[in-house]
Amino acid sequence: MLIGAVNRRAGGRRQETDNPRLAALQIINEVIINRAYVNLAVMKVLPNLGNDGQKRRFAAHLAYGTVRMWKRLDWQLNFYLRRDIGQLPPVIANILRLGLFQLLNMPSVPPPAVVDQSVELAKKFGHRGTVGLVNGVLRSLLRNPAAVIWPKRDRDPAGWMSVRHAFPRWLVERLLRQWPEQRVNEYLTAVNQSVRPAVRVNTLRATREEVIGCLIEAGAVATGHPAVDEGIVVEGIERWPETVAGLAGKIYWQSLGAQIAAHILSPRPGEVVLDLCAAPGGKATHLAALMNNCGRLIACDRHPHRVSLIDENAAALGVTIIESQVWDATKVNPAWLGMADRVLVDAPCSGLGVIGHRADLRWRLDPSVLDELPDVQLSILASADRYLKTGGRLLYCTCTLNEEENERVIGHFRRRFRGYRWLDLGRQWRPWLELGETGFGKIWPSALDGNGFFFALAEKTG
Repeated sequence: MLIGAVNRRAGGRRQETDNPRLAALQIINEVIINRAYVNLAVMKVLPNLGNDGQKRRFAAHLAYGTVRMWKRLDWQLNFYLRRDIGQLPPVIANILRLGLFQLLNMPSVPPPAVVDQSVELAKKFGHRGTVGLVNGVLRSLLRNPAAVIWPKRDRDPAGWMSVRHAFPRWLVERLLRQWPEQRVNEYLTAVNQSVRPAVRVNTLRATREEVIGCLIEAGAVATGHPAVDEGIVVEGIERWPETVAGLAGKIYWQSLGAQIAAHILSPRPGEVVLDLCAAPGGKATHLAALMNNCGRLIACDRHPHRVSLIDENAAALGVTIIESQVWDATKVNPAWLGMADRVLVDAPCSGLGVIGHRADLRWRLDPSVLDELPDVQLSILASADRYLKTGGRLLYCTCTLNEEENERVIGHFRRRFRGYRWLDLGRQWRPWLELGETGFGKIWPSALDGNGFFFALAEKTG
């Protein structure tokens, strides 16, 4: 069912703009029924709520939370249904999911109000029977929450973690083959917590103190973070920080871990730097700022529309040294051989480190794709080796914590390319970075802002 169809059945424009639960349901329908990406569905639906920031935040919270906890909600609901939830009309199933998410996660909303609002949604999209079903199931949940039987953790730890944390079982089992059970449980718990939003100050145009002042004046809670000099954690604002008066071109929405990457590579003014997987340009523009907009920075991506994003962000931030190019980083570009002082390989990956703020990613991941990624990542590193000067530095980073894409890929690279010295990542990152072998480091989601990253740094010796 398309959003337009949902809107028509909802009965008019006034109800769309007045009802954040209806907006949340529209987003959930798009993701679960039509397989849309949740961020795109949010961008399409939330404008229907006008400029009411409170309603927009409420609707987004409901939609993201329901999508994130989808399979856990289904597990619980099935104990109150005569047939599997997958056999219900899809919109009615989503109304039940949305209702249960509110009952479990929003204590400030009276449970009878949640039930009543869910029933009203069922009236818009169902019939008398489905209205009664929604009413009966949610009231049964309130009367008898103990009816739910969870998997036994001691007998089936993968099943228990999969259901309790709302993750695909295959993914939990994969992580259990890499990490101790306690570490897996800590990771799953952390990525289901709220991610702390952060921005990076564009030091070509502003100072952190100036930006914090503007954000506070706009009503935000803005705090500089000790991990990076440009990093600010931003909370409590009803609009995107980029729209705050006086901040256009002075900040970039970027997680703290992503900001650390540019500092680890530490380019200098006048150098030649390659960013081989650069779109949308967050790290490239940060590298340019650290270079004081002086030198040469080639930023590429294989997709032309994503290269356009690099150009747009560079222009918005006043960066002039970036040369964007459409290029497949797995291939060797003869024009770049032996020219680079620094190379950043921000490799395509499974995204397990940033799964916390991508509510639908866990349900989109495919084990076959995870199997294919290491070969892609290694081929990009092999190309990067051809571009580096002797004495140049290579940073491999991902936003995943999957060892198959991180430690094992670097292990293969080290065995194949012996002419590197692997470098300590720096003591300044140790409060947030878990150091492995020399040159390796991980940021776990619980350590910084809810996101996870892997870094490996090397210097070419010959």
